[in-house]
Amino acid sequence: MQQETMDLILSLHGQKRREALDWLSAEDWKELKQYALLKRQQERQGREMTLNGFAEFSVISPEKRMALSQEKEHRQQDFDACCSHLIEEIYIKQQKYLRLLRDCFEPKRYWSWLKDRMNYKSDFLEQKMSKCRRFQELKQVQDLYHQETADYDKALNYMFKLSKGKAPIDEGVICRLHALVLGNTDKENAGVYRSVQTRFPSSQTIPPAPEKVPLMMKELVRDINDQSISPIDRALEAHKRLTSVAPFKDGNGRTARLLMNLILMRNGYPPIVIRPEKKRMYLATLNRCHHPAHLDQRPYQLFMLAQLSKSLMNSLLRLNGLPHKYYLPRQKYWMREQGR
Repeated sequence: MQQETMDLILSLHGQKRREALDWLSAEDWKELKQYALLKRQQERQGREMTLNGFAEFSVISPEKRMALSQEKEHRQQDFDACCSHLIEEIYIKQQKYLRLLRDCFEPKRYWSWLKDRMNYKSDFLEQKMSKCRRFQELKQVQDLYHQETADYDKALNYMFKLSKGKAPIDEGVICRLHALVLGNTDKENAGVYRSVQTRFPSSQTIPPAPEKVPLMMKELVRDINDQSISPIDRALEAHKRLTSVAPFKDGNGRTARLLMNLILMRNGYPPIVIRPEKKRMYLATLNRCHHPAHLDQRPYQLFMLAQLSKSLMNSLLRLNGLPHKYYLPRQKYWMREQGR
């Protein structure tokens, strides 16, 4: 059977395709089925298929292979340049952020605004309200939404409290954060490692088996307490590793973001707040790290560095709107220092 005929049959739909398939012989049907499978494989892998036998793929010439390797090298250089530029920008913003935070008269207003923003963005990032399918379920879903908001608020308070200390982060801290995240919604699994196999809701990658979780968590705790690594790299690695291990039955993403922000806040950075409109890109870059066929961390690292730079800018704008000693008379500054 000719390729044009097979393409024409595959382009038909419904009754017309069934009528065309009824006229095929057993050999033509087998050949058409093989061609359809190989064409689907071609679409998945992004390769061009030759017409001879429908099984051999096009051979890449040495010139084209060299061009592809040079293009890959240029992309790597561009990625390194973007990351280095973002890290320099983050360092400059961090110095301004620490100075404004030190000289701010009302830091409680800033921390309250930051906590409300993190809770609000995390709720929309999880999209718990999308579980409502019928109007009768609206009240039940709203109650669940309010319970999760209250639990996450308690977890944020605990994370802010830990950010002022210097004690090493151990498995007990991570389990405590998770226990507060699922305090009222799932008390049985709160703060307990999973004992069953689970799946990622937005990816086809399967997490490791439950019996491997304790050992992988010990390795994670050892790596995030390694002071020879920069704080930003430790925070991003903690978030990526915790989501890939998925040690809990539910709430792994929220716990991973809390752990990442805890490491950042202990080292003089504001927490990363991912906006709801960035959810698709956030999950895509994270799933690319977890997928065994890719394991590419460059998009994830670039995305999270950009989000950290954005969080620093938002914090600077907020702190600039609060009163500082540079904008007050000396006598009023002295009265504020004396508590009058």
